[in-house]
Amino acid sequence: MMDVKGGFGSAMSLETAEGHGELRRLRETKPALAEAVERRIRSQYTRADDLLRERIEVLNKVADTLSERQSLTADEDQDMATAPDREIAPPRTRGVLN
Repeated sequence: MMDVKGGFGSAMSLETAEGHGELRRLRETKPALAEAVERRIRSQYTRADDLLRERIEVLNKVADTLSERQSLTADEDQDMATAPDREIAPPRTRGVLN
C-alpha cells in the first residue's frame, strides 16, 4: 500500500504493512487511506489509458514494423514517434553479397 509504506499523498501514516493480513487490517481501520490509494490507482490507470489511446497509431506502426522486420533502431523508433506518417526504410544488411 503506497500511501502507508512511502508516505505519499495527502494520507500520511507512520505505519508499515507487510503481507495481506496487515494490509487488510489497515484498509478496515483506515478507510480514508484505502480510498486515497484507490483514487490514486484509478487516476493513474486513466492517465495510462489516455496516453496509450493518444498514441495508438504510432504504437500500431511500431508493432507492425516489428512483426515484419523483428527489430528497430533507436533512430527508427524516434522517427516513428515524431513523424508517424513517414515510411520507414527497410533495414540495411551489412556484409551480405547478392
